[in-house]
Amino acid sequence: MISAIQMSGSLDRETDHKILETLAILQDHKNIMQMLQEYETKQMNPLEETSFFQYLFDAGIIWAMPQPYINRLKDLMNKNLIYSN
Repeated sequence: MISAIQMSGSLDRETDHKILETLAILQDHKNIMQMLQEYETKQMNPLEETSFFQYLFDAGIIWAMPQPYINRLKDLMNKNLIYSN
């Protein structure tokens, strides 16, 4: 289980918690096609959506996506919800 993971080189407790939340969400959404379908059909809650876009950004996939996805990423970045690693 993710909560049992001990992270070495962690930044701080809050950041670690956010990372673990994101990992838990991504574990539930292993299939990117499923994630796309859930996003398109508005089945994601705000945390799932943010984690989805963080995943697309981190993987570099976002730049091959249609413009509305890139625009949504930029919106989330402007709100400081997406972080550049």
